Parts: sequence; C-alpha cells; structure tokens
Amino acid sequence: NLARILINHIHGGHHSSMFWVRVPLISPEDLRDDLIENEPVASCEQESSVEERTWMWWHNFRTLCDYNKRIALAIEIGADLSSEHIIDRWLGEPLKAAILPTNIFLTNKKGFPVLAKSHQRLIFRLFKLEVQFIITGTNHHTEKDFCCYLQYLEYLSQNRPPPNAYEMFAKGYEDYLQSPLQPLMDNLESQTYEVFEKDPVKYSQ
Repeated sequence: NLARILINHIHGGHHSSMFWVRVPLISPEDLRDDLIENEPVASCEQESSVEERTWMWWHNFRTLCDYNKRIALAIEIGADLSSEHIIDRWLGEPLKAAILPTNIFLTNKKGFPVLAKSHQRLIFRLFKLEVQFIITGTNHHTEKDFCCYLQYLEYLSQNRPPPNAYEMFAKGYEDYLQSPLQPLMDNLESQTYEVFEKDPVKYSQ
C-alpha cells in the first residue's frame, strides 16, 4: 500500500522531491543480545537468509515502485553487521544516507565516542559513496557535547584510506553502463588501450 501511495504521489505531483526509505541493515527481531544455552545453531543457509531479510524488504518495495530514481535508500546501521557479501549488496543500491544510532558508539579512554573497527571499515566505504550521515538517539556520553559524534565522523573522514588509482579513475561512473568497445571492428586509440590496462581484475590477478 505504501509503495502504491508513494508512486502515485510522485507521478501525480508537480515537484521533484526525493524520498528516502529507512531500512535497517539487520531486522530488529534477528538481533541477539546474548546466546541461549543449548540453542540449536543456525546453518549457513539460515544465517544467509536472515541477513538478506531486510534487503528483500527493500528489493520488493523498490520493485513495486518500478525502480523510480526519486526513491533512494537510507540504511540504518546497528550494533551487529551483516557479512561482507551482504554489505556489498547494500552498497550497490542507491544509498543516499546512513543512519547511526548513538547506542552503537563505544567510549575510548578519554570519554569520547568511537566506533568498532568493523563499523569504521563500513563508514570508510560509505564515505566513498558520498552518503549523508544521520545521527539519532540520546547522548550516551553525557560528559561530552552531542556534536562530539559529528566530530568523530569528521575525524574518520580526514583519516580515511586514500583512493587507489582505479577508484580515482572510475569516480562518478560507478553506476553507468558503458557501451562495449569492438577492438577488431573499430580503430581504437592507444589511450583507449591504456584504459583497458587499468582493469585490476584482468591485469593484476
């Protein structure tokens, strides 16, 4: 119903508004605060289906909206993270924002909020996509001002790993399909072959 209402509003209104859909990285009912003794361990297939559950929510909703470009994703990052291949799938979606609850932040020795290493790696990848960050929740570091969360994100941004040559070359064209070149049919310039040689999959492995 929400997809139908939203798509009718987009097609019927005279505006260019973007709509961000808030989706959690992991469903709240799949979060486990502690392990229950003698509880049967889930198989790898079951764990994978659990991790993909919220992505399927988003996929089904976006399909019902006919993949409208004005509907984007705001991913909510919790204390638990999905596996790498699930995160890769999320990062392939039209991400516009990342929601960071204050309760996922840890406290360092000086009393400032910090993120775990796994969360930091995800934040670094989100920086490359130039998403906006939304901090929600109450201040869990009462001795510090609330803006300390923003200051920490700025610190991560300043200390993120530099982009490699491939990322710099492909920046801005990650989501565009390129017309295939025909080296045997067309007379390609040497500069075009230099572009081919930047392919790390073909030339580095």
